[in-house]
Amino acid sequence: MLADSIYKKSVELYADKLYQFVLKVTDDINLTREILEEVFNKFKREFDGQSFANDKIWLFKEANYTLSNDIRRKNTSKTFNIRDVDPLKKYDLIKTVEEIIEEAFQELRGTQKCLIVLRDYEFFTYEDLGLILNMDSTKVRSELFKARRALKRKLRDKPQNF
Repeated sequence: MLADSIYKKSVELYADKLYQFVLKVTDDINLTREILEEVFNKFKREFDGQSFANDKIWLFKEANYTLSNDIRRKNTSKTFNIRDVDPLKKYDLIKTVEEIIEEAFQELRGTQKCLIVLRDYEFFTYEDLGLILNMDSTKVRSELFKARRALKRKLRDKPQNF
């Protein structure tokens, strides 16, 4: 019973934050639910009644790993079809600032999205980000700088039609 209560406590503490993180990166509610189900099932399987050294880091690391695998799988199987392009969408006359930022954010690579969300929304330290993303803290700082710069560039290049 103690193991179940510790497991449930970890789920209660981190489920919402994990959901927000994965949803922000994938922008797909169904995929987010699938990934979280997979992460929490693995957590329960590997959970032995002892709290991991840091449940939060383990959960975010596993979510990032699952996300990376999913992104890699989709990128290798994705085909482009010109009929899928909506010509009118390109010429939306009015967009909110939030929509423009979200579009630019979604154009970033997976790791860049993860870095920005985990650092700027979840407030992980550089060391924790290194553990989650399997990078040293210097690489984390460098990649985060590049991600923010890429986002700024994408925002600068977007037409300002709002």
